[in-house]
Amino acid sequence: MRKRRINWKSIDFPEELDPQIPKITILGRGDLLLENHIGVLEYTLEQARLMTGQGMLRVTGEQLQLCELGQDRVYIRGKIDGCTFEE
Repeated sequence: MRKRRINWKSIDFPEELDPQIPKITILGRGDLLLENHIGVLEYTLEQARLMTGQGMLRVTGEQLQLCELGQDRVYIRGKIDGCTFEE
């Protein structure tokens, strides 16, 4: 059985249901949850590079811990200094 891709733009659904759009939740400077990621490209105590459907997301900070790594979500804890998209 072949998987079919859904054209989310042609259906009247909220964007947050589109699995190609990353959802980023930051709580203060210490917690970041990324949903709908494609994979982890790099992880150190100072940065994490995560692939999304809209490009590479770089999270920078100090003492970053990869607390949860699931099929479509990543939870990072530490002192978060920044979060930027790069191409």
